[in-house]
Amino acid sequence: MGDPQRKTFTLEFEDAEPIEGRLQAENGPSREFVGWLGLAAALESVLAPLPGDELDAAGSAPGGSGEGATR
Repeated sequence: MGDPQRKTFTLEFEDAEPIEGRLQAENGPSREFVGWLGLAAALESVLAPLPGDELDAAGSAPGGSGEGATR
């Protein structure tokens, strides 16, 4: 394993049920999320984006809405 690197993120969310918001990596794309699983998926996608995991013009991942919808 290599040397750990510190990463900085900006998290904006609405205190709603379910939680929803946007996660942005420093100098990187932002990911919208809905629900706690969606937040976890957004974190995963900005930490280690998958090949072909592209953003649309609005800066969010393609896909629908709902719990965990970030890709």
